[in-house]
Amino acid sequence: MRKEEELLDEIRDRKIEFEKETDREQKLLTEARIEKLERDLYQVRRIAKKLVSTDLKLIPNGSRIMVLPDAIRDEVVNKIVQPFRSAGNFKTANQGEVIAVGVNVERLKIKYRVYYTDYSGSVIRIGEQDCLVMDESDVLAYREIK
Repeated sequence: MRKEEELLDEIRDRKIEFEKETDREQKLLTEARIEKLERDLYQVRRIAKKLVSTDLKLIPNGSRIMVLPDAIRDEVVNKIVQPFRSAGNFKTANQGEVIAVGVNVERLKIKYRVYYTDYSGSVIRIGEQDCLVMDESDVLAYREIK
């Protein structure tokens, strides 16, 4: 897989090419290439993030689990940024992927997707990532990632 810097350089070159393009069909092709490169860049960053998180030497104690929470995204509506948890926004970001489990955890395993309660767990900063360490009982539901 390509490196992040290579993808960023190619995206920048394609955007310059897109600005210079006059033919409508060529512009559409260039735009499609840019979108594909941006998807590839997203995948590279996601994989790099998981590699950092799975290289942990920390093991939660007892019946606790360590969760890598999903990123919270603000929405832009009519050029106004609405914070994720604004009034009337009932979407939840209380979900993530289990990256480590304690010795007494019975049901959950690494790579399970979990949905947990508000204010559950303690935040631990590992490198540039914020992880949650929570009790197994704070998990509302879970599913295996295939």
